This record gives sequence, C-alpha cells and structure tokens, in this order.
Amino acid sequence: MVKKLKWNLVFMSVLYLGLGIFLVMKPGTALNIVCYALGGVVLACAAVQLIRYFVVERGVFQSQLTLISGIICLALGAFLLLRSDIVVSILPVVFGLFVIFDAIARVQNALDLRRCAIAIGSEGRGLTEQVLAMCDKTVRIPMQAHCESLNAAMAAAVLLWEAYR
Repeated sequence: MVKKLKWNLVFMSVLYLGLGIFLVMKPGTALNIVCYALGGVVLACAAVQLIRYFVVERGVFQSQLTLISGIICLALGAFLLLRSDIVVSILPVVFGLFVIFDAIARVQNALDLRRCAIAIGSEGRGLTEQVLAMCDKTVRIPMQAHCESLNAAMAAAVLLWEAYR
C-alpha cells in the first residue's frame, strides 16, 4: 500500500514538473490550453445546472438560482472557448495586479506587527493585579447565564481563534 502511494506521488510529481516546464517553455500555448480546458469545465457545469433546472428542480424555490448560474456559466464557458485571445492578453495584467495588491497587504501586515502576549487567568481568580497593570488591553469572553466560566485551555483557544480570525 505504501509503495503504491509512493509511486503515485512520484508519478504526480513528474507530471507536475512536466507541466511547469511546459508553462515556462510555451507560455502562450499553455495559457490557450488552460483557457480551453477551463471553458470546457465551465460549459460542463452550465450543462449540469441547466439539466438540473429543466429536469429535476422545476418549481423548487432555488430553481431560479440554478437557471441563472447555468446561464452565467454557459456565457462564461463560451467566452473562454471563443475568445481565449482576450483572456490570454488580460490574464497577465490581472495576475500582476493581484500580486501587487497581495504584496502591499503583506507589507502592511508586517508593519502592523507588534509584540503581543495573551495572559490567561485562572478559572476562579483571573489575573493578578500586577499582570493586569502591565496589560495595554484586557478582554472578557461573554458567557451564557448558565455557565460561570471556561477553563484556561478553552479560554485560550477562544482568544487565539479570535486573534487568528
């Protein structure tokens, strides 16, 4: 089992390497192939949505959304197949703008970094006055009436999740 998985990973890696080499050697051809493949996939999605609308979901509340998404996918797929030259000419600009805005956001996030510590108090007594005096900001986790407090590990998990989000 592990040997088969290993060879599958090696095979996929070689294919991935070949794709990378193809993209570097023939970027125009590769972009056209990507446009055609994506157009085909989007047209297939349109076909599924339209078949669902006309055969399965007739009269169901969500059927209008299915019809609209099918029509949009049909138009987008046809555009990708018929006018791939426009997509190929626009794609580097769109990708370049994405990279620029992503880089600006990353620089801003790096500049906004500050030293940070999260101090979690004990379940019964909380933090000591000395620790509270060193804090720039304190937070409380809102609790339901039937629950007095969370244990320290749960409180830390909630705070770390909020900090991550």
